Amino acid sequence: TTLHVSEGGQLESDLIDVGRAEIHGAVTGTIRAREFVHFGATARVRGAIETPRLVIEEGAMITPPDTP
Repeated sequence: TTLHVSEGGQLESDLIDVGRAEIHGAVTGTIRAREFVHFGATARVRGAIETPRLVIEEGAMITPPDTP
């Protein structure tokens, strides 16, 4: 399965368990992807990331889950 969050889109979940994730919007929660996660330049993520392959475009913002 592939998760795609478009620019301007928002997703909040304790655990997001997918094959692939393409993130260009806002996501809160743990992302677990079996293949890869790609954060576009407009991605805003707060949570943990579990994946064997990670691509982060310049401009993406990632905040660990326990950061105020």
